Amino acid sequence: MPITTQSTFPDREVRESLGISRGNSVRARNIGRDITQALRNLVGGELLVYGTAVKLE
Repeated sequence: MPITTQSTFPDREVRESLGISRGNSVRARNIGRDITQALRNLVGGELLVYGTAVKLE
């Protein structure tokens, strides 16, 4: 699935425009917490350390 930020896409038909998208990125601050959160992510569950690092709306 091609993704673009332009209103036109060469040689393709744009069927649907989804509007503006947004994302957050969290940089590593503590290797121990990062390893713990990576393990928690594997088994499922809320990543509390990262949730408090970004402003959740």
